[in-house]
Amino acid sequence: MGASVLVIADRSEELAAQTARSFGREVYRIRKQIGFEGISLGMDAALSRALANGLRPIVVADQSDNVGGGAPGDATFVLRWLLEHGVEDAATAIMYDPEVVKIAKNVGTGARIPIRLGGKLGVLSGQPVDTEAVVTAIRERYMHPFPQETGSAWYFPIGDAAALNIRGIDVIVSSERCQCFSPSIFSDFGVDPRSKKLLIPKSYQHFYGGFAPIAAEVIYMAGPGAIQPDPRELRYSNLDTDLRYPWVEDPMGEDAR
Repeated sequence: MGASVLVIADRSEELAAQTARSFGREVYRIRKQIGFEGISLGMDAALSRALANGLRPIVVADQSDNVGGGAPGDATFVLRWLLEHGVEDAATAIMYDPEVVKIAKNVGTGARIPIRLGGKLGVLSGQPVDTEAVVTAIRERYMHPFPQETGSAWYFPIGDAAALNIRGIDVIVSSERCQCFSPSIFSDFGVDPRSKKLLIPKSYQHFYGGFAPIAAEVIYMAGPGAIQPDPRELRYSNLDTDLRYPWVEDPMGEDAR
């Protein structure tokens, strides 16, 4: 009886090992389809594609500056790209910069002010954007809703916040960090999200439930930033990438078989 049990156990372990190897080889075979190729576009490719689409609004997720994943939330790479390319009719949220919010509150709505926006918390935030902005709205102790598939929305504090218009681009700036969950971040500040050509939430995926229903297209963007979705763009100190995909095209040598 005992020997029979051992034989059955050995066969079960062997079957499990064969199944695991088979599954692993299949995942490896389709690694380019499910991995890092084509899921998120680089910044230039993503924004150029969005601008080429004749419909609106096009939602472009700034995945690399998502505070929910640990990014600072004050990256300026995308805003700078839009300004350098003369893009108007765009809106982005949520930019973390409590000092700019403080200045906006002091001057009030309707004021045009010189600002140094974002880019203050590290090299992966980019350089601050020195520009002029019009303060279009201010909300104190604002609670940002995160829509749920069932039940009521969850609400997250973003502190005091201001809507700034910078050469045709609406930027929602907060005094507390928060991921962008819903287009209400624009409408609650007097910006109609449906009328915009581009909506750029700083979020990895949580934006989708709120933004997808109004989007003509959703584009995932792997721009510069602290939490790049493409690991090849990260600066690893202790990971040996010499024998790993996606740094090596075919580390197991399976493609030639």
